[in-house]
Amino acid sequence: MQGGNRPIMLYNLPELYNKARCLCYVDEREIDDCAEETTPKLDIPCDETVRDLCMLLMEEDGYGIPEDAGDTRNLYMHLRNSILNQM
Repeated sequence: MQGGNRPIMLYNLPELYNKARCLCYVDEREIDDCAEETTPKLDIPCDETVRDLCMLLMEEDGYGIPEDAGDTRNLYMHLRNSILNQM
């Protein structure tokens, strides 16, 4: 057996490795029911109003899209403080 095949073999034939088969089989109706109950993610990771407010504050205060983790932290702290001060 090649080393690259082990995960496939373990997944398909766990008994060869003294493991239990733990796959769960579900009815297609259960999957459809779950899909109906979930909310699809938007392209933005937050509320649209919050995003629009942050974009306006960034423009007003001369901030651009952050280029690294430090810039991201600084922008976050600036936006957080600006929003809290306006409340």
